[in-house]
Amino acid sequence: MGCQGSKQLEGDPLTPEMCETLKKVKFFKDLADEEIKMLSEGFVSISPPAENMLVKKGDKGRTYYVIHSGTVTILGDGFEVDLAAPKAFGEIALVKKNPVREVSVRVGKDGCVLLAMEYEAFNKLCEHEWMREAKRSMFRIANQRRSIMPKKVYQDMSEKDEE
Repeated sequence: MGCQGSKQLEGDPLTPEMCETLKKVKFFKDLADEEIKMLSEGFVSISPPAENMLVKKGDKGRTYYVIHSGTVTILGDGFEVDLAAPKAFGEIALVKKNPVREVSVRVGKDGCVLLAMEYEAFNKLCEHEWMREAKRSMFRIANQRRSIMPKKVYQDMSEKDEE
């Protein structure tokens, strides 16, 4: 199941193992194998340097990330929360064009491998009926996360297997 990468975001195509990681994400867990294969074509694999600031609070968001391996730290106002595979973050960037990032995200001390998808690739996939429910689910979750205190949201994500 080799996968094509996004044209805008530079990275490597996903491996079959990475496609399996997508199946573990809450938004995509009900997709059939063929749909996962098509979905994966909108993602690329990136390996940012350890302790690199991947996302900065206040910047415009365009990319959604799924953690394939390693960890990232969510940095908010007065809190830090670690996330590991197969957690995902940045869904607001897919359902709202150019939103402002509400938290910063730093790559863990041992680095990580992330599966990344940009807004344009996601919206192209939403032309498929099977992807529309995932978008509706992302929109609902994004609105819920924005309506409650960010610290609690990210602590819940790190403690539960919600994604």
